Amino acid sequence: MTTNEILSQLISLGLKGDKVAFVRQASKLARSYDSMGLPELASAIRGSIQDKNTFNLQKVSRSTSPIFERLDTLPVDKETKFDLADVTQPSSEIQLPLLKDSTLKKIKEFLTFTERAKELKDAGLGVTSSMILYGPPGCGKTLTSKYIASCLNLPLLTARCDSLVSSYLGSTSKNIRQLFEYASKAPCVLFLDELDSLAKARDDQHELGELKRVVVSLLQNIDNLPEETILIAASNHENLLDSAVWRRFEYRISIGLPDFEVRKQLFEQYSNIKATYDDFVDDLAEISSGLNCSFIEQCCLRSERHALVYNNKQIDTRFLVEAILEAKGVTFDEEDNLLIKIVTTLREYNPKRFTIRKIAKILGLSNAKVSRLTKNYREIL
Repeated sequence: MTTNEILSQLISLGLKGDKVAFVRQASKLARSYDSMGLPELASAIRGSIQDKNTFNLQKVSRSTSPIFERLDTLPVDKETKFDLADVTQPSSEIQLPLLKDSTLKKIKEFLTFTERAKELKDAGLGVTSSMILYGPPGCGKTLTSKYIASCLNLPLLTARCDSLVSSYLGSTSKNIRQLFEYASKAPCVLFLDELDSLAKARDDQHELGELKRVVVSLLQNIDNLPEETILIAASNHENLLDSAVWRRFEYRISIGLPDFEVRKQLFEQYSNIKATYDDFVDDLAEISSGLNCSFIEQCCLRSERHALVYNNKQIDTRFLVEAILEAKGVTFDEEDNLLIKIVTTLREYNPKRFTIRKIAKILGLSNAKVSRLTKNYREIL
């Protein structure tokens, strides 16, 4: 569907007063503008959707949605008295994390199919309403679930699966049932975080019979979810999941460690870092290979704070590189040997990229100084 066709439908739905369909089309238009390279316009549309004065079109509000009327009565674990889930309202400020293009394509497809669920159902093609995100921690699985819920303008009901597990016989299955019954009473996105803690393979000889019955209970509740409830799960250990649980998710999307291009984009978000020297961002993307998005963002923020407090807002390139290497597990024991350790680590990591001249530029040293540091290291060995 072209942008003009979406606009035409949007006007028609607005005139008819079809609030839910109007918001869905508006969200679709926002994503269309995103893909056209017009993020400001897309953000403005999402902001209008959230504005309670905009045609009174909130698809989700305390006055119109039962799930918000029941916020004070979230399901509770009878043993701990803690809520089994948290509710997050959709927000236009939530942005999709930086991901590989192939991953973004699958997520956008899922959103499109979900928005056009009625059309697909009428054509006898079924409804796509389940997704599992898997991969190492810190790569954007939770943020992706928040983004999807906000795009659909639905509340996000987040449950940490390890908190559903009870020490009392049969109580875990009851917690699962309570959670799913709650999520079934109004349209929402149900997000099961750390699913592997609840749905381990039933052929695992180390698991007790009770936990195997829990998997059966989980499967039954997934099968009974209404089409209006979107199910998203996340796992850091997808290889531990029961195969039947794995098959319940129509979309199985790997969110792995950021590749070189994504790492570059992460560093480019920080203007002070980008403004150092021409290919510094490329150098950082190379050095940070193997780090997740969270670690990279932590290093950038730490460097920005250091620049503001100690360096007149100027990025200390040596400080940032040191922070990245520390995040990768490199230890710096003595201040006297710190420079030697940075120089030798970079040289050993990629000698073609990190030449004596390049390292001197990063550390703010002369070429001769870097050469001496390299020589001193060889003498120590």
